[in-house]
Amino acid sequence: MQEIERQIRMAVETGDVVLGSNQTIKLLKLGKPKLVIVAANCPAEIREDIEYYAELADVPVFVYPGTSIDLGDVCGRPHVVASMAVLDDGESDLIATIRKAMEEGAAPS
Repeated sequence: MQEIERQIRMAVETGDVVLGSNQTIKLLKLGKPKLVIVAANCPAEIREDIEYYAELADVPVFVYPGTSIDLGDVCGRPHVVASMAVLDDGESDLIATIRKAMEEGAAPS
């Protein structure tokens, strides 16, 4: 899990990442994200919307096992982050790392 957290932080710093559920859903409707990450305690109705639009856009959804407070900390933000959309992972290997973790069954959506 530490590797995924390190990759998330690097993607936020060097890539194109959008934080927040409303923005994530808007981008999913346009099919732009390469990956979506949701916190384990993301409200059910928001998570359902994200998973629905992600399935339509064929975008993988990774469920971060921590809370939205934890995800905010990993992103270096002083607020909660229930979900985030990764448009470009920058210098990180976030997308590859999460795909590998999902294949191994670490946290399927």
